Amino acid sequence: RALGAPAAPAVAAQYGLAVAIMIVVGLVWRRSEDALGKAALLCAGAVLASPYAYAYEMAVLILPAAYLARQAADYRAPEALWVMGGAILMMVAAALPPPPGLQIAFVISAAAFVMTLLTMLRPAHDHPPAGAVRQAA
Repeated sequence: RALGAPAAPAVAAQYGLAVAIMIVVGLVWRRSEDALGKAALLCAGAVLASPYAYAYEMAVLILPAAYLARQAADYRAPEALWVMGGAILMMVAAALPPPPGLQIAFVISAAAFVMTLLTMLRPAHDHPPAGAVRQAA
């Protein structure tokens, strides 16, 4: 509705998105052994599935941010860049008027969901061990 769509198609799109998120989270939950990753994906999906996402609800994204930061090999890794970019976007968004029809919280929660999912789907040899620091080549 924020983009000007009539109520019925907007509600149908929201329900469709919520069902897709539930399916993805359910499949990952059954197939993954990574408890922190599963919890991070569930948190990001919960915010994304909500029809309204406000700045104060972004606190739940601390778990996906922590998961992505933990998985990052160094500060240039995609996961680390997302965490830094999301933090900067939230600070800038608080100071500027919102763009019409766009909720920054939706963009950030969508990015958190996608980045967490992609990180979990990477082959196991690409994941650094918990607490390990990867040596630069």
